[in-house]
Amino acid sequence: MDEIDTVVSLCHEDIANSPHPQTPIHIMGHFISGAEALLYGIQGSQREKVSTIVGINPLVQPAELLMKQSSSLKLRWRAKMNPNAIVDLGTDLSLFTKDTPWLEFLRSESYSFTKLSNLQLKMIQDISHLLLNKKYTSQFTVANVLIIQSLEDPLTCASATHQFINNVAGAKQAYLLEYTKGMNNLFLEREKLFQRVITDLVSWLKEN
Repeated sequence: MDEIDTVVSLCHEDIANSPHPQTPIHIMGHFISGAEALLYGIQGSQREKVSTIVGINPLVQPAELLMKQSSSLKLRWRAKMNPNAIVDLGTDLSLFTKDTPWLEFLRSESYSFTKLSNLQLKMIQDISHLLLNKKYTSQFTVANVLIIQSLEDPLTCASATHQFINNVAGAKQAYLLEYTKGMNNLFLEREKLFQRVITDLVSWLKEN
């Protein structure tokens, strides 16, 4: 949270001294960082300066494919004894996008989005527990929250995302925008879907 606090404070200071001091601050995150962004709406010490938080396929709760590693009873012990040890979740890049050019590029560059440390897995577990706690999420105080969720995403649990958005009592507007198509990373998806997501996102921010 400290890093986000610092960025928000710097943005707020810059905006206050600019010709457009009413410019809103938006925080947006995807997957793990999307869950962290949602948590900021509850824990962030500078969250009153934020107008909107956007989570794109946020990892409110891992789907079954990731659940085994992130909910292991031994995870807390592993995170304490060997926090930086890497766990390969064994998931294929095709779970992140169906766009052939992107897949070819990511594979050619040997990108891996599925190798996480024990500490990162524990963080996922801890954030999930907080975001699914109704008493805790009722403390969400950022004015607007938008979650963009792909029902085809094999890595996040859509029903948990629904649960979170229904429990956010402190936001003036909490909105869930769902797509039937699209894998985990909608920014790396096929051009038509990518453009639709961007258009919808920009339109929502302008209206709210």
